[in-house]
Amino acid sequence: MKIYRLLIIIFLLLPLPYVSGDTKIVDGEMSFEFTIKSGNQELLDDFYEYENNSNSQKVIKRGSNYIVVRTTAKLDELRTDVPFPVDSRYDDQGFQEHLDYSTSRKGIEITRGNGQIVKRDFVEKTPMTEAEIARLRRTAKSLTSDAASQHQAVEAVMRHIRENVSYTLRSSSNPVDVLRTGKAYCEGYANVAALLLRVVGIPAKVVDSYIPPGHMWGYGQGGSGAYHAHVEVFYDDAGWVSYDPQATVHFVDPFHIVNFPRERVVLQQGEEQDKRKIRDILPVPTDTNNFFQRDTTSSRASAVFAGMIYRSDGSLVRDSFRNDEWVYLRQEDGTASGIRILSNGQFAVTAEEEQTLFYRDGRGGWYEQRIDVEGTQRVFQEIRLDRRENLIRLDTDGASQVFSWHKNSNKGWMLEKIATGPDGMVSLLSDSARVVLSTANTPIAGKYVVDAEELEAGRTYQLTQLPRYLDPGTPYVSIVLPTETGGGNGRAEYSLKFLELSSGRSYEGPHVSRGSSVAPVPDVEFSTVVLQRKGTIVITSLPDLTNGKVNPAEIEGKTVKFEIQADRSDYPVHVTIKRGRRFASLVNARTDSSGRLILYFPSTLLDDDSKEFVLLHGRPLGSSRVSLDKAQQKIIQLE
Repeated sequence: MKIYRLLIIIFLLLPLPYVSGDTKIVDGEMSFEFTIKSGNQELLDDFYEYENNSNSQKVIKRGSNYIVVRTTAKLDELRTDVPFPVDSRYDDQGFQEHLDYSTSRKGIEITRGNGQIVKRDFVEKTPMTEAEIARLRRTAKSLTSDAASQHQAVEAVMRHIRENVSYTLRSSSNPVDVLRTGKAYCEGYANVAALLLRVVGIPAKVVDSYIPPGHMWGYGQGGSGAYHAHVEVFYDDAGWVSYDPQATVHFVDPFHIVNFPRERVVLQQGEEQDKRKIRDILPVPTDTNNFFQRDTTSSRASAVFAGMIYRSDGSLVRDSFRNDEWVYLRQEDGTASGIRILSNGQFAVTAEEEQTLFYRDGRGGWYEQRIDVEGTQRVFQEIRLDRRENLIRLDTDGASQVFSWHKNSNKGWMLEKIATGPDGMVSLLSDSARVVLSTANTPIAGKYVVDAEELEAGRTYQLTQLPRYLDPGTPYVSIVLPTETGGGNGRAEYSLKFLELSSGRSYEGPHVSRGSSVAPVPDVEFSTVVLQRKGTIVITSLPDLTNGKVNPAEIEGKTVKFEIQADRSDYPVHVTIKRGRRFASLVNARTDSSGRLILYFPSTLLDDDSKEFVLLHGRPLGSSRVSLDKAQQKIIQLE
């Protein structure tokens, strides 16, 4: 029967998921309250308060030995029309410090003497050399050459830094060093941003801030807490605006606590509100997902699919990083990318043709929905995972995880891991999902087709009993085990190895039994199959293989049987091929509890004059040898 219009999957890519890098345009507001406790009342009385165009930090309550502070990020559209180049617009407005061609470092100097401790705030300036200024000016002019407004020039600088500088703690904070090496920590990011803007006449300052434990740049990534540096830029018609070139560019979240005291204080988190909404997505950058920014353009950039996901109990799925709950986007070519769910539960993706949205619930459930957005419209949808009556249940026979296989644009496989639920089951909610699953991640894993249109909702299916998937680009072989080796229980498993006798190349295959004898072959160059179970070895030639078809391997047919008698159990035996003086290993084996080992060879292999098959045994192994080629069926008694 057909199932409701939600599809599948828990996609944890192997390796880690590639995460979508488009810039999210946000509006609304974020706020964060925290309590600072300290026995130093002077410190609390002098706590830094400020407000600029994009952020504010205010003390909203004072008490004995504590204050409550609210920080706010205002994400309404930035309205500014300052033209660029700015020429000498800011030269006579008291911005000398913020147009200075030098870096600065603020700190507290502590001296001790005569039983007293003296603290002194200091600012340490490091002027740029003429050569360094010239390098900065060349770079800044190149980056801003197409800018018609100041905000375009600022964002061009910020994006260049974010896309071309990577975080390294042990690096220089000199802005020219940052440009040359492409490495920086937060102070280096801030310094290079400030100096690139100053050399083209735009006032900028480096701001000392602190990010509390558990917060990283406003979208929920956990952190241990650390001092940080970001920047503020002045616009003649908008005032100071906050930027963080290390992360979010044109959006500084309320978790940046400006001028946080470096003396010992106790910080307690209070109320946190996230009223952001993603209203648009810009197509750049393509290699990172840390870009959020306020709106600086009135034009719609792309078609946007936005939504929120509710679990079956009605709770909202939120905050990807903290809760390890993700949405993934799959394109038609088989590639996929992870999309952050904000702390308020919203996600958004750029909508194009042939895209599918996936969600995993972490408990063995997979869900999928196809995106259908055209032009530049914005579609918002609430996805509810409460249609439990439509679930298909897949029994993985004890596997802790299964793997989903997709062909990419190069016709290769893209592999994704799916964790099973606590009961070993995988739940599927779908109306048209046709996916290929396996319980192993090897290139020749047995794969099964899950077609929701053919399965009945509410039922449980054994994964390994679903139709086998035969890849058109892969040869398959059907292995029929000899009747003499059945062992009586019908599920005796044999290890499988593919060999190329001319080169000695080998590949370990999956275990096979009479219940699951179809096995994919690594490539058509392999000529021989070895099946081994303790006490039994079968060596046979592969038939002529054809991609996408199952060819039977004649194991039970014209074979030569050797019965090896060692009169002791667990006796080591080694079968090799001899080429001149060189031996190539075929198989290691040991006799069974009765001291026997049964060996099956096809006659065509033994009649090959270019090879000599030799049985090595004895202690040490190989001290005694028996030649097997051109022999008739017989019992070989080992001494």
